[in-house]
Amino acid sequence: MTLLKPSDPSSRPLSKALRLLLGACCIQVLLCACDNGCEQVREAYMTTTFTSTSGRTMRSISLICFSDTLGYKVTFSQFTDVELQLNPKGNHTTMILDCSYSDYGDLYTTSDTVDISYTVEPRFLDMECGCTVLFRIDDVHFTRHLISNLIINDSNVVADGEATNLIFEY
Repeated sequence: MTLLKPSDPSSRPLSKALRLLLGACCIQVLLCACDNGCEQVREAYMTTTFTSTSGRTMRSISLICFSDTLGYKVTFSQFTDVELQLNPKGNHTTMILDCSYSDYGDLYTTSDTVDISYTVEPRFLDMECGCTVLFRIDDVHFTRHLISNLIINDSNVVADGEATNLIFEY
């Protein structure tokens, strides 16, 4: 019977293979233990509300949003807590609001343009969830065809944000 010594060259392939197998098993156990259950939302949406201060009744809004690499169109008829996506690769977003409203029974349509300038700041969450983006609203310019006032309620747009960021008064 021959005993293998640790310094024996024939024992190295077996111990190397055993180490590789043990390493692969450890990685597999770690992957199974981590369910990658990232429960944090990484996308940040700006929340807006439309409020009538003039007695007009908003019927519908068709919103065209565009910036450097992001563009979408949405039509909605509920005017509270409208979530709008900002572009993390740019520093401003422009929206065209095509509004349909009634004023003392007469139906009108008009458009307003809103330009939002913001600063983008990446935020590290943790190893499991990675990063998210914080938007800080710097300035908002808008035409006053229907919108009479705009209130920046909260200038920080964050993932899972509970605050309404912009209030459009018409």
